[in-house]
Amino acid sequence: MGAVPVPGVEGRDLGRAGHGEAAALRRRLRPPGVLRSAVATPAVRPALSRRRRAGLTGHPAGSGPIHGCVLWRSRETSEADMTMTKAFPAAESADLPEGVVVQPRRYEFEGLEDIPQYWFAHNPITTHVENAFSILIPPGERFFIRSVRHYADQVTDPDTQELIRAFCQQEALHTKAHNELNASFKRFGIDVDREIAYADRSMAVIARILSPKSQLAVTAFLEHLTATGAHMMFQEADFMEEKMHPEMLRFWRWHAAEELEHKAVAFDLYHRIGGGYVRRVLCAVATAVLLAVPFVRIARRMMHEDPHNVTAAEREEARAIDRKLTRAQLKPILGFFKRDFHPWNAHDEAYLREWYAADETAAQRS
Repeated sequence: MGAVPVPGVEGRDLGRAGHGEAAALRRRLRPPGVLRSAVATPAVRPALSRRRRAGLTGHPAGSGPIHGCVLWRSRETSEADMTMTKAFPAAESADLPEGVVVQPRRYEFEGLEDIPQYWFAHNPITTHVENAFSILIPPGERFFIRSVRHYADQVTDPDTQELIRAFCQQEALHTKAHNELNASFKRFGIDVDREIAYADRSMAVIARILSPKSQLAVTAFLEHLTATGAHMMFQEADFMEEKMHPEMLRFWRWHAAEELEHKAVAFDLYHRIGGGYVRRVLCAVATAVLLAVPFVRIARRMMHEDPHNVTAAEREEARAIDRKLTRAQLKPILGFFKRDFHPWNAHDEAYLREWYAADETAAQRS
């Protein structure tokens, strides 16, 4: 089929256009109603060019078996099963890999009351650890939104403004969904209100002692942690399908996909406003220490107040799962401390395209 002429585009070389101009031209070339995520793209996109990454960041770019049986078998997911709807317009940018958009989606639980108490590997330890992480997410997301919005009025580039808008909307929707999930833990005897108040105080300490620029550096690091966990959700897809309750699997995959979509927004903004390497790594170390305390404390309190007597087999299985997931995440996490680090050095485009194809069709409905 021959090329369709578009007024004002004939003869233009998208490769030589500026990033913002190229993105605008690509949007004009796309058929109406088609997102970038729906456009056929290669299975693996080449790395971002050194020149682009330098322009973005302000610096040059340079197993053993798991104990226990198969626990959950994921069923085929039809459109009728999906619980996501688009909540706001997607943000497109030349700073994103081809085929990726930042699309805020509203997640609505189906059968939240049917999720078992020990939804991760039927194991109380692993479940309490994941629940503690969920408790920390809403205060963290609110911190991220504030740190990014503080500098939003300094941004004049339309693409970046759209990314910031979509980032904040995604994080707000994550907060809403996790608040709903966390409230459901009360039926298991967990003092959710106490733990949330403690998590809020922990994030408030960081906000109180750090400057706005350092808070943005903290956000960039924590976004890297969540993106690393999100990458693992897709990399270890078979394992997660075996170990997680199907509703929780769909929920965490939704959250993971959106974390991958916006994983570079805070990092790029930090460098746009003049943030440097030393501040970035010092804030990362300080954050890891400061947030380890509430995370461990919340998880330990949940375990201590759970009347279930943990068996030796459950402890061994929890250790095996912890070893597997730690191995999967440790090296990518440490990549943040490289001077030429950029979030899109980890190419998650293929995971996102796979998720779009499997799940986003149903997410088109409103």
